[in-house]
Amino acid sequence: MRTQTIERHRSSGRAISYPMHRVLGIIPNPADIEDVQAELRTAGFAEQALCVLCGEEGCCCLDPEGDRHGPLLHTLRWWQHFTPEYEHFARYEQAVRDGQCVVAVRAYHHLDWEPIQQILTRHGGHFIHFYGLAIHDLVP
Repeated sequence: MRTQTIERHRSSGRAISYPMHRVLGIIPNPADIEDVQAELRTAGFAEQALCVLCGEEGCCCLDPEGDRHGPLLHTLRWWQHFTPEYEHFARYEQAVRDGQCVVAVRAYHHLDWEPIQQILTRHGGHFIHFYGLAIHDLVP
């Protein structure tokens, strides 16, 4: 099981087109990220299932307008203007620009959502959603 990590995005220049089978949430204090990652690993989530987006690299990976990654992503983002994903990506990017971090955790089964949500919430996490065939609000 592999997921897109910030290192792969940085080296490949790729953006996250849609975070399929992932729970994403905003962690307001970047100092909490190591604890969040440790708790997620203790809860059974593999290192490869975790992705942390912070700083300029995080904004580049989110790219809510698709301007940094060519016409294909730009077209996809245009279509996403008509869906909640557009607002979500914009909000995640703004959080990262404001010095917060976005944590993404690969979760194939709905039973995984609750422990992820609890860990993120324990560290002040908010705007937590699962992205699959539909978007599920875990903590709006």
